[in-house]
Amino acid sequence: MEADEEGSLSSDDESWAGAHQATLEPLKSNPELSKGKAGVSSHPIEKGLSSGQTLHVDRSLQEALEMMRKAEFLMRKKDLFHLVLSYPITDSTKYYGDISLQNNCFSKMNQLIRELQALELGIVQKIVEEFGGSVSKGKHLKELDRASLFFDQRGIQLMKEVEHNLQAAKKILAKYDFDLCAYIPQVYFVRSHKRQRGEFGLTQTSTACEAPDEMMTLAINSAIRQVSAYVKAESFLKIGISGSRGEEAARAVMDIARMRQNCSVVLRISVCGHDRDKEVRQKIAEQIHVLQQIDHIFSLPLDQLLPHNFFLLVECFDGQMDLHDLRLPDHGVVVLTTPSQDVYKIMDVDVEVRMEDHLLPWDIFCENAGRSLVDSSSALQQMAIQLVKECHCHLLAVVLLARALKDVTDISVWELALQKLSSHSSAMKEGSSQVMKHVLELVWDQKDLTTKYCLQYCTSRWKQRKALDSPVSEWISSYLVETKEEAEGILKALMGSFLLEYASRRVFMRKETKVVLNEYFTSYLPSLSIRRGGFGLTKTPTVEKYTKEIEMHDNELSELPENPKWPALRKLWLQNNYNLMEVPELFFEDMPLLVCLDLSHTSIKSLPPSISRLVSLQRFYLRGCELLNELPPHIGALRKLEVFDLEGTEIMYLPREIGELISLRCFKVSLCGRANYYRETKQTGIAIPTEVLSLFPQLEELSIDVSPDGEWWDDDMSPDCEWWDANVKAIRNALSSSNKLRILKLYLPSVELFQQLRFVGKNLVFPYLSNFRFIVGHRQQRIIYRLPNGVQERYYIWEENFKKSLEYINGEGMPSGITETLKHAFVFFLDRHWTVKVLSEFGHEILDNLQCCLLVECNELQTIVDGDKRPIFQWFGGDKRPIFQWLKHLSIHYMKNLESIWQGSIPRRSLSLLKSLTLHTCPNLTTIFMPDMLVNLRCLEELIVEDCPKIRSIVTQEDANMKSGRFCPFLRKIALLDLPQLVTISSPLCLGEEVESLFVYNCPMLESLDTAEGSPEYSKIVGEKEWWDSLRWHDSEWSRMAQLAFEELKTDEDFMDQLAKDVYSPMDCY
Repeated sequence: MEADEEGSLSSDDESWAGAHQATLEPLKSNPELSKGKAGVSSHPIEKGLSSGQTLHVDRSLQEALEMMRKAEFLMRKKDLFHLVLSYPITDSTKYYGDISLQNNCFSKMNQLIRELQALELGIVQKIVEEFGGSVSKGKHLKELDRASLFFDQRGIQLMKEVEHNLQAAKKILAKYDFDLCAYIPQVYFVRSHKRQRGEFGLTQTSTACEAPDEMMTLAINSAIRQVSAYVKAESFLKIGISGSRGEEAARAVMDIARMRQNCSVVLRISVCGHDRDKEVRQKIAEQIHVLQQIDHIFSLPLDQLLPHNFFLLVECFDGQMDLHDLRLPDHGVVVLTTPSQDVYKIMDVDVEVRMEDHLLPWDIFCENAGRSLVDSSSALQQMAIQLVKECHCHLLAVVLLARALKDVTDISVWELALQKLSSHSSAMKEGSSQVMKHVLELVWDQKDLTTKYCLQYCTSRWKQRKALDSPVSEWISSYLVETKEEAEGILKALMGSFLLEYASRRVFMRKETKVVLNEYFTSYLPSLSIRRGGFGLTKTPTVEKYTKEIEMHDNELSELPENPKWPALRKLWLQNNYNLMEVPELFFEDMPLLVCLDLSHTSIKSLPPSISRLVSLQRFYLRGCELLNELPPHIGALRKLEVFDLEGTEIMYLPREIGELISLRCFKVSLCGRANYYRETKQTGIAIPTEVLSLFPQLEELSIDVSPDGEWWDDDMSPDCEWWDANVKAIRNALSSSNKLRILKLYLPSVELFQQLRFVGKNLVFPYLSNFRFIVGHRQQRIIYRLPNGVQERYYIWEENFKKSLEYINGEGMPSGITETLKHAFVFFLDRHWTVKVLSEFGHEILDNLQCCLLVECNELQTIVDGDKRPIFQWFGGDKRPIFQWLKHLSIHYMKNLESIWQGSIPRRSLSLLKSLTLHTCPNLTTIFMPDMLVNLRCLEELIVEDCPKIRSIVTQEDANMKSGRFCPFLRKIALLDLPQLVTISSPLCLGEEVESLFVYNCPMLESLDTAEGSPEYSKIVGEKEWWDSLRWHDSEWSRMAQLAFEELKTDEDFMDQLAKDVYSPMDCY
């Protein structure tokens, strides 16, 4: 949120006013202007014609006048920017360099404006001479048009050039409006009543007459410093100094010893309005003659007369001189001084330095502290003078100090501020960060602790991502403040202190402010968080009362404090402390502000009564607490709870008090399979009281699962099965009228029960449901679940990413409820289906939307797709429609009778989006890919084939009709494991172009990786050393390159586990 990194304002959108957060008054409200002291035009049109006559002047002349006004405004704005940049500003060189390098557009603009003015003046004089003051409505219009025709012909091109330069200058300056405008006081601006909304003029006078003498002395010194810097750096060769005592500054610059050393000659002449160019040349020549005693010097032109690296001071006391035609050369420095503010009318200069403008630090202080307050007493004014001096011309420090004292009438506060700054005066060099440090110390001491932490957030963590972003919401979400009103009050106060600023719909902190706050203040605040996750802790560390977040997850805690006093605590993360078996009864007694509590994967068996004290709790996680089987009735006190996650627990019964959680949006629970026994012994009725779910008016996500515990699922007529059917019916009835439920995840032990959740069109019976996960069928507790962990993790990723999933377990046939759901599902897990022989028996059209498919232990399955049974549709031109055209991931495991992936014809675009294919333990599989199938697999990125003993080649060519070719260009990972009959990967065809990883294990007959036609480039090849050494190579160069990619597979005790992790590690395609 730094001002120098984002956004800028332009003069067209009132940035000049916006930077000061003030509304500028119209021209008529400015007393200086109404008295004729500022902004009064001396333009010939306005002098030569009456107001009535001006209405009839040609439009082109009016446009020329407007251009001159704009040019005057931009030139003044440019000079003010250079004024600000002459003071200490962080990274000022990047602004200064850009404006200086582009200065040619301003110089050219001066010349063009003078030509335009001369042309316009001639036309106006002709009008006045010919028609005098008699131009009125409807009279002499034809003559007026003829007079302006001459302007139209000569001026149109000139005006185009002027407009081009105006736009270029405006664009240059607009980039720095926000960064620099804040340092230009409001009194320097005035809104013109003749201009468009958002355009601003500049006052022609300053507050010099009101400034104390000490500030005038400071202004002279600052002007000397500015001009000296320009001369020394040769950044500007023609410099104008205007205003009273400007000649003092110029002479001081001329008298500086190093200036005389750098310049070949140092000259000083005085000129006035009656001097002509010839006389000015004569004065210059006379001075050079005195210095060099050369007689013929008077006849030389100026470019020869003046040597390189000359310094010329021209004093014009009456301000009436015109030196534009003098053509002073550019191989030296010219400084013009005049008491008037018409420098550009006297000579084309690169920059104008107004003496009164160097009252800038004083004007900034008075404006930000309150001018009326500063002037209210001589004592306050004297202290203000000393405070400005102590800031050592550091403008940002001046603004911050003044804002800190704004409207403070207690003189003792001013005295204390002056005392603190004065005590560090000797250590504070001009413009150094020490000035900012000590000024910010005063500001910092004024802020309360909450505001300081909000500032800390802004200096370290706040990243504005888009327009209109403000730190308010993040302060609240980080628990730094309680309410939006409090946060907005702090934001307003920080903006009032100038620590934060708002412009272009963005909140900023200036870079120097941020750096100094970070270095000296915010980094020393005591931490509001304890982050000790994964440290192996066995005891709870000391926690202060102001601590807001505690992270002690993934440790070895076995006990917690009896009654900790943590009144400010908002987040408490204790998950994955497996040794933690008990929460003390009074543990939650003094945590009234706790919002998030995570006790997941601990060994706790119950929750203490003090849980009812967590009246602010919004998120409560108890995932994987397998020993937790009961919730206390006190849980009903958590009326602000929004997320309650009990997945992976062994809950026997939900108490009726849970219905009091009226704010609940997400509820996830796993019920124990022995809950029926609990019901009978405790006489509690069904595990989920019917009325409970209907009492959750805000519920958006519901997940209810039952653990496959014991043998009771084996019997369809088991009383436990009847118990769960009754619970599911109660759930369905309770939720059928819900209008907010979006996500539903249910376990349904019978297909008959699932039929009642039928789809109507594209929606379930629940009208607003969009995402779902249904597990249908009796789940049995497996002694050994053979599916690799990596595959399960992938399936969870699929469920999370694709949202709509169906898991069908221990099924037979194709029930209508299953097929109807499959039309809408994106993820399908078919586990232990007893009758299906071809997956497409479910229906090609029904499977059309699938994007992920996991098939496990379907012993009758022989092939996935029979392409010859696909119907033909006219809108595909008589061709068969694509099959699995949206499928991205296909994973097949433990298929006893699977022989092939595909049988029959392969329609175009079938499997065209497939990214990953896994085949694991398919003992009768003989065919994976046919050549015709490869054409469609352009998106394939991953291929895993494991424990398929009959596979001889990944690509089977029965007729050897395809002799060569490269396929699957995006293939990145290939894993070939336990394939004892594998002879070749795909010879003579080539799979992949640049394969990142190739894993080979127990493939003893695979004797070659390359073919005569070539091979993909492998970045990494992992395999056994013995196998690698026995490979044969067709290309010696490819062999040499492959050697660099090889990594030996270490066959130690745990190598299979590590290999499985590497092979099944999720890729970014998931």
